[in-house]
This record gives sequence, structure tokens and C-alpha cells, in this order.
Amino acid sequence: MSYLYIRSEPQLWTVGFYAPDGTWHPESDHGSPEEAAERVTRLNGGEVEDGRRLDRIRVVLAKFDWEHDDRQLALESIERIAEGAQA
Repeated sequence: MSYLYIRSEPQLWTVGFYAPDGTWHPESDHGSPEEAAERVTRLNGGEVEDGRRLDRIRVVLAKFDWEHDDRQLALESIERIAEGAQA
């Protein structure tokens, strides 16, 4: 079982998990996706810093233009983040 979060209302993110039968089991509510992501990280056995690094990687990927940007530079940036450095 893995915890995840969903946007349950316009300004509310709910942390929980889906049972094998598809039933949603909420665990907690949060006022921002960042707070929900930190809770998910902890519940899934990770460190909060891991979640922050993953968020920074997502930003790099979201800004990446697959047709025009240099993929090697994006990979190097992601690698620096994963190793604990700033992008």
C-alpha cells in the first residue's frame, strides 16, 4: 500500500490510500499540495527532503521543451538535484 494525495476540494488536498478493492481511505487533509506531499513522503517511509527534491525535479521537467531544449542539460540538472545540490 502506498499513500498519495488528491485534490478533494478547490483548496484542500487529502492524503490517503486506495484499498485493493478501490475504496479510498483518507488519512489527513492539508491546505496546500506541498503540505500533503510532505505527509505522503513521511507515510511512505521517505524523508521530507526527498519530497522536496522530487518537487524540484518536477519543476525542471515541467519547464523542459522536449523539442528544443538540450536533454543532456536537463538530465545533469536532475542529477544534481537528486544528489542534494541545487539545480
